[in-house]
Amino acid sequence: MVRVRFAPSPTGPLHIGSIRTALYNYLFAKKNNGSFILRIEDTDKKRYVFKSEKHIIESLNWCKIFPDEGICCGGKYGPYRQSERIHIYNYYIKYLINNGYAYYSFDKKMNKNNYVIRLKVPKNKKKYIEIQDLIKGKIYIPTNNIDDKILIKSDGNPTYHFANVIDDHLMKITHVIRGEEWISSTPFHLILYKYFNWIPPYFAHLPLLLSSKGKISKRNLNSKKIIYPIKWTENKKIYNGFKEKGFLPESFINFIVLLGWKPKIEKELFSLKELKFIFSIKDINKTNAKVNIQKAVWFNQQYIKKKSLKEIIFLFLYELNKKQITLEKIKKILKKEIIKEILKRISFFSDIFNEIFFIPPKFYDVNIIKKNFNKYDIFILEKIIDIFSLNLNKKINNDYLIKSFISNLNKEKIIKVKKIIRFSIVGKLYGMDIFIILRIIETNDLLKRLKKLLIKFNSILN
Repeated sequence: MVRVRFAPSPTGPLHIGSIRTALYNYLFAKKNNGSFILRIEDTDKKRYVFKSEKHIIESLNWCKIFPDEGICCGGKYGPYRQSERIHIYNYYIKYLINNGYAYYSFDKKMNKNNYVIRLKVPKNKKKYIEIQDLIKGKIYIPTNNIDDKILIKSDGNPTYHFANVIDDHLMKITHVIRGEEWISSTPFHLILYKYFNWIPPYFAHLPLLLSSKGKISKRNLNSKKIIYPIKWTENKKIYNGFKEKGFLPESFINFIVLLGWKPKIEKELFSLKELKFIFSIKDINKTNAKVNIQKAVWFNQQYIKKKSLKEIIFLFLYELNKKQITLEKIKKILKKEIIKEILKRISFFSDIFNEIFFIPPKFYDVNIIKKNFNKYDIFILEKIIDIFSLNLNKKINNDYLIKSFISNLNKEKIIKVKKIIRFSIVGKLYGMDIFIILRIIETNDLLKRLKKLLIKFNSILN
């Protein structure tokens, strides 16, 4: 039976490279009717961050990557935190020492009683150690690069390398799917497997994820870049994740699964359910993948379009409620034809706040005014304001008023009226159909924008 594990260190936020590793492990397990285990490798006490574990679990939950065993759900191979398995490592280190495979090492820089325990690397006449990798094929590591690595640190805690091998064996891990940065450590792990007379798991080393400035890392925090699934707070700074930026979890999963994996079928949109059936390690690229956030935005747009009307309304209401906008104020937009128009223009449900229904233009561009309008347009704008002012308290639709107003105008003047109204409402000369906008926007709000534009016209065009 296939058994894989995702084993992050709680030393900071979980970034998309780690989530991709978790996803590939999860999909491989599900494809093969196996088990996906979440293990926390928390032996590095100097770099340990208390809230990291919570971030790891909540990130996986948001992505709907649910472990079969681990710190969140238990299992018969626990404990699943390395800090709770010290007694197990102590047992196996004694075996290595007693058989001459490990030794006490006293460093000159340390006090007399302080020591570490190191692995005794065999003096191999071969120049290379061969690794059979499921992604990269045969890999050869020079033996002169393998030193006597530390197994037990001076504080009595095991190193990652030692605890990792012990845990993988005892938890019956069949496949180790991890980032390619661990390739150089694999020969060391293989030596431990040989000393214990254990059969090693299959190894598959994933290509790196790159940003425009190199490898993505949680150690290089940047509040302007999105590299976390969910938000992370550090030193009173908030680093928003994909969730907070408005990405749907299903679009995020679709985005990251294709960062290094290329399915045999010509298709880009995959549900998590589909991926469980078609994912294969054989289809993982050998080369590194570059993270393109614009592609992630495109995926989000596609998944928004796939939502049912009922789901879209629910998500709109959720976003609007966060801004304390009442149902009374938004009921006009909850119509099928209006929603379709909105969906053409948004990448995230939160973009509805950038739409013209709630937020007036901060300013009117002087260059656009000078290029597209003249002194006569002041007169037209005044007429438009009069129409809405006179009918302010009457139950007449805004779009009906304008249609009546332009019914006797020539084509050129009709275009000009529409242009003035659109510019006053949106601050742009293009966008949603003007009559749809007029049906949605409140007359009071419309008048405020028209009058604000009139002040601008008078100051520039007179």
